[in-house]
Amino acid sequence: MRVTRFRGEGSLKELVDRLYQIDEGGPSQTAAAASLIEANRHLPLQSHDLSKAMPKGTMIAVPELEATRPGRTTDPLREAAAKAAQARAAAALEQLAAALDADNDRSVAELKATDALISSEEFRAAAREDPQVAAQLEEIGTAAQAEMDRIDRQRRRQRHVLDQARSASDRLAAVLAGATKG
Repeated sequence: MRVTRFRGEGSLKELVDRLYQIDEGGPSQTAAAASLIEANRHLPLQSHDLSKAMPKGTMIAVPELEATRPGRTTDPLREAAAKAAQARAAAALEQLAAALDADNDRSVAELKATDALISSEEFRAAAREDPQVAAQLEEIGTAAQAEMDRIDRQRRRQRHVLDQARSASDRLAAVLAGATKG
């Protein structure tokens, strides 16, 4: 089985012409159309004007027929499924990367705001007057810097894991498509 997307053909005949190259002795155009209708019972392929009955981009199953060659615009079902799965995984990984970056950026911004606050003239004046306040501010500043360093390490680990997930997604798509890549 192969798959393709509907491109707005006006009739079933136009669709069959695009999807099949019928060899000599192959099925008639009518038989090819009947097979296409049977494989896609959920679609209005028998409509008078397909371009009005179906939206462009609709997925169409294209059955393999004896004495025909697939049209240039069809993909093997496994390959199409692999491409779709890989595209979804890539999109999900990009959303995850953006969410992780945003969370890390928020945390760093809060820590920088804390650092700016304890470095302000008011806090420095209080630290000059009270050694205990100075010690606490020093402790807060050290903790904030340590947390920013931890977030930086975490960000690097997250990027590494996301890169590994992208690679695994690529390998999985190759396996699903029937490829033998490592």
